Amino acid sequence: MFANPLKPWQPSSRINAPSSLKLASPKLSCPSKLLVCTKGKSCRKRNGPKLFERLKILIAENDLGAHFELKKSDCFGLCKHAPIVKVKPDGLSYGGVSKSDCSDILLRHVKQKKPIKRLLVKKK
Repeated sequence: MFANPLKPWQPSSRINAPSSLKLASPKLSCPSKLLVCTKGKSCRKRNGPKLFERLKILIAENDLGAHFELKKSDCFGLCKHAPIVKVKPDGLSYGGVSKSDCSDILLRHVKQKKPIKRLLVKKK
């Protein structure tokens, strides 16, 4: 593998991403929106902005841009479960998300269409 001369070398996050992410079905009618709380006080303290960056890298490296639209968000009011990632149009909210959970979220929503129960946050 040759280094991209336009980008400084960094260890690839692709190593940690499941190879099955690449097998996503191209038949999605519209991309899912991933809203990551990066501006709320609790989410900022608990690495919300780093989660956003991790998801951005995984989506780009695994060619999932047609499947996911990633956006930063303000507070969702679920601070005790921070950091929060919402999936729309599914209406799911994931709380206590770590960087290692990011590939699971992408995989579950592209291939299996199943929520990750251990991360689900019930609505108020």
